[in-house]
Amino acid sequence: MYTTVVEINGKKIEVYGVMFVSVAVKSKIFQNFIKNMDPRFIVQSIEIQAIDFRGAPSPENVLFLKMKADVANENGRFIPGSVFMRGGAVAILLVLECEREEYTVLTRQPRFAMGDFDFPEIPAGMLDGSGDFIGIAAKELAEETGIKINKDKLIPLNPKEMGVMVPSAGGCDEFLKLFLLKEEITRDELMKLAGKCTGVAKENEYIVLDVIRLRDIPIKTPDGKALSALALYDYLLNKDEIK
Repeated sequence: MYTTVVEINGKKIEVYGVMFVSVAVKSKIFQNFIKNMDPRFIVQSIEIQAIDFRGAPSPENVLFLKMKADVANENGRFIPGSVFMRGGAVAILLVLECEREEYTVLTRQPRFAMGDFDFPEIPAGMLDGSGDFIGIAAKELAEETGIKINKDKLIPLNPKEMGVMVPSAGGCDEFLKLFLLKEEITRDELMKLAGKCTGVAKENEYIVLDVIRLRDIPIKTPDGKALSALALYDYLLNKDEIK
């Protein structure tokens, strides 16, 4: 067993588990997790059960962590402490106006966790530690759809009061910054997107694009990112914060 120590809200906590525990606790996703910890969580210890790296083991290359904490509230009552840790991500809702109808683009790619070989979702990607949410969103949009834009054209969809969308707080630390790209497009340009093959081969991305009517998102995909982005788009339209 491998062990190290971290500090959470001024208290030293033992972290133990698989090889490279001392590397994992220095990663951006783990450091952000403990930095933002509510002091009402009384953590006794943390077991790191699995670490996935994108390349050689280093704090910068930590991709995913699976951990389980011994944690309770101030009265000593048990709180479930299992976490699949992956950090933040971005997603982009494309609204393409063509002949007075709004369309969007879904990516289809294998999602083994869902057992679906061509799961439909809006373009998205994990953060790289730089904190450049908009820059990462523009990069992912280009990689997954082939649409290259100035990142200043991306409009934040998350209300300032919240800042992020959280898809699975019961067992995952993931948070999402959602963005909107709204463009006018010709019928010919729209049709060229349908069925287009994209993705970055060295990142094992193999993507096919679907073009659908924006209003059909709820019946075309169960993707939480897409459904949340559509709801926030409608919310901001109703508040006249976007046109």
